[in-house]
Amino acid sequence: MKKKMLSGALTATLLFSLPLGAVAAPEPEILINGQKLDSPQAPVIQNGRTLVPFRAIAQGLGAAVHYDAPTKQITAAKGDTILVLTLNGRTMIVNGQEKTLDVPPSLINNYTMLPARAFTEALGGTVAWENGQIIITTVEETTVEETVQELTDAALGKVTLAKHYLDEELKYWSLSVQGREVARIAEDGSYFHGNLEIQDLTGDGQPELLLFRHNTGSSGAVALNVYSWQGEGYAPVFTDRNWHQDGEFVVSYRGDYAADFYHGGTGLYTLIPIEQKEYDENLLKNISTWIDPVIKYEFPEGTGGEAKDIVTEQRVIGVAHPHTLATLKTTYRFADGKYKPVKITLFDENNRFLAEGYYEFTGLPAFMNEQSVVILAAEAVSRSWYVLGGGRIGDRWETFERDGIPYRYLGEDLSTKKKLTSYLSVVFTEEAVAAFLRDYGIIENQGRMAQPDADGGSLLEWDKASASLIDEGDDWKRYELKVPYPVGDDVEYEVVQIKVQLSDQGWLLDSLVF
Repeated sequence: MKKKMLSGALTATLLFSLPLGAVAAPEPEILINGQKLDSPQAPVIQNGRTLVPFRAIAQGLGAAVHYDAPTKQITAAKGDTILVLTLNGRTMIVNGQEKTLDVPPSLINNYTMLPARAFTEALGGTVAWENGQIIITTVEETTVEETVQELTDAALGKVTLAKHYLDEELKYWSLSVQGREVARIAEDGSYFHGNLEIQDLTGDGQPELLLFRHNTGSSGAVALNVYSWQGEGYAPVFTDRNWHQDGEFVVSYRGDYAADFYHGGTGLYTLIPIEQKEYDENLLKNISTWIDPVIKYEFPEGTGGEAKDIVTEQRVIGVAHPHTLATLKTTYRFADGKYKPVKITLFDENNRFLAEGYYEFTGLPAFMNEQSVVILAAEAVSRSWYVLGGGRIGDRWETFERDGIPYRYLGEDLSTKKKLTSYLSVVFTEEAVAAFLRDYGIIENQGRMAQPDADGGSLLEWDKASASLIDEGDDWKRYELKVPYPVGDDVEYEVVQIKVQLSDQGWLLDSLVF
């Protein structure tokens, strides 16, 4: 009897020591549009706030969810809404707009948990509490669905592309796998025709879904959305925005049948030659920044892995839309679960190579191997072509002659020897910088740097090179690079040897790259 009384007393003590309501309140159910949410992780109450599983609810609302482990970012995409959260961060980004969360998302049992209201409303839902249940409702307009295309894939089964109309207006496109909608893409009236392709772009053995949308206008614009399986569902890995930001490109006529071309994302500056026989120079003065939308996509084999690249093609327009001043190609490469731009390449109106610029150089490598030497060499090539292109030139070239040789001054950003050597010293040793100035005839005249008045170009694709170590010392290494370049529909290679030297800042190139 004493034992029973002790047990009862202990039970009473435990009951009254728990927070008020912790015993009686069951775990709240989550209902989405009247259906109970099936999730292994139930809601959790912490510090008086109810935290819910983000992925399960977002997917229940029709969003595709992707987690990027290196950045700890969670992205949910639904139609034209892109929502980004960061674990333990108080900022939620919705279509580029930042909103402050009073409770940051956190990991509980390996599930991302946070209060439901902020992200649910951003994804088009409403939240209410009724009788201990979390009621989530989406208010969607009733649309008329039109099947555009059905494909059968050995791994995925039936994949369907459909249009959805409201009052005869195309509102969005949907992709479904085996009858389950996996992606929804809002339509703003720019595109009306679409087609679906299925192919393994990322090289993981799981095919991606490729939605192409076509414009019927004179530009022939094509948009592309790529969705990839990311563990628990499909997530967008490539979305071509098919427009450029103000100031991203600058194109203007400089005179002497040449146009300036500048791209802010890569820092690429070059001249675009214009065929003199085509246009009167007075018309050429009307050239301004006009980059057409993407008209073509290619999927060449990538480097350093099995994922394919995505290459877009756009026209740089001259005096009028029928006049193609140049062709611009942008290469995207798969890394960290997404396709990211790595370089742009410019060709003249006769498809001759003009210049190439790279989006990102993260700094000198502290460790040198076959991969980092290719990155270093590609950056060196980009900087070399920038210098040989003259840098940021003003309205026109300033020229002079010395010893019968015509020269032109470099742009303001490279105008002094200090500026020029500082720019090249990011990737080259002091000895290699001196060799660069000597070999390319760059001189100083009246305190300003100048180069011989000549142009050049190269089709070598340095970022796709393969490297092998052939010799090394305590603080230097020598590599042989096999650099591809296109010859018609084929690919040939040029073999180049380069030496790298270890400095206090990291590894530098101790030889020129071309």
